[in-house]
Amino acid sequence: MTVPGGKVAVVVLNYNGLDDTLACLRSLRAVVWNELRVFLVDNASSVDPEPASREVYPDVEYVRTDRNLGYAGGNNRGIERALGWGAAYILVLNNDTVVDPAIVQALVEVFERLPGL
Repeated sequence: MTVPGGKVAVVVLNYNGLDDTLACLRSLRAVVWNELRVFLVDNASSVDPEPASREVYPDVEYVRTDRNLGYAGGNNRGIERALGWGAAYILVLNNDTVVDPAIVQALVEVFERLPGL
């Protein structure tokens, strides 16, 4: 089997959930993928999570909205940034998600086996 490839973006939306977001970012650090970028969208939380987030995931692409755009609006902001980066695949995660290190590999393999998706 050939190893799949391509840029993969992960969009994580945060709104006043720093502890959950940090746990999510810790799990994403264990993901092995050559071209992986994590976009953390902060939906105008009362406490800016950027400093703590960068301690856990230094390369996180941080996006802060000036007001709470809701679930769809916040994720759309992250998706726009991911598409601008040239992502071939975008994984949208709730901030209270902890992932297995093989998640990206497994998902990309499925998508590449199923043309037309």
